[in-house]
Amino acid sequence: MDSSPMRLDLKTVSPTFTPDKDDISLFLRMFERQMKLLSVPSDFWISHLIGVIPSDISRLIARGPEEMFRNYTHIRNILLQRFNLRADRFRVLFRRQ
Repeated sequence: MDSSPMRLDLKTVSPTFTPDKDDISLFLRMFERQMKLLSVPSDFWISHLIGVIPSDISRLIARGPEEMFRNYTHIRNILLQRFNLRADRFRVLFRRQ
């Protein structure tokens, strides 16, 4: 019997984010639960996050200071602010029509 730990490809078990369709807060909540379930140390969450988000969003993360790259809470807040502003702007435009 094989006693080695099960290996998973995180891209197949992590949700992917589509900015035009998905709610960023729900996506991040699901992502965090998957990372905890798979016992991924929080220092590595951002490197896994970059793999499941579109490249334009990962560039947003890459623009930040290097010392913040391991601070998931900081990156999470940046993403929430960015996409919540976008959602608010969309609501304003939608109401004008």
